[in-house]
Amino acid sequence: MQAYGYIRVSTDRQVEQGYGLDTQRSTIKKYCKEYDIELMDIFVDEGISGTEVESRTGLTEMLARFGSDKNTVMRVVVQHTNRIWRDEFAKAMIKREFMRMGVDVISIQQSNYSVYTKDPNDKLINGIMELLDEYDRTTINIKLARGRLT
Repeated sequence: MQAYGYIRVSTDRQVEQGYGLDTQRSTIKKYCKEYDIELMDIFVDEGISGTEVESRTGLTEMLARFGSDKNTVMRVVVQHTNRIWRDEFAKAMIKREFMRMGVDVISIQQSNYSVYTKDPNDKLINGIMELLDEYDRTTINIKLARGRLT
């Protein structure tokens, strides 16, 4: 099996300090080696929110590669789905493109994740985790806004 990796950090501080990118990259490489997945490439978005879609050049490039005629890669490996999306709008757009192209997501921290799952239990758990990701993002934004006011 072949796959692409995708990593993202949302703040410039994380980019400058290298926080997150190296960890995500090494986790994906280790996972692929352990599960005999040929990692074809890793796409990176640095300092861009998971709610953004159009401005993420790494994501755009990966989607273009999935859409190429000769491409046999049909999976993307992520540490967690919150690296791909952090709100319902971004999730709907990206998931629709993945499904249109026949691409699935392998989430290292969400072992039963699939954009194609039919199991109601997996759908429930995945939905709850995605709502918690969005809640976490919103909570962080509120705290940062309060901090800027003081």
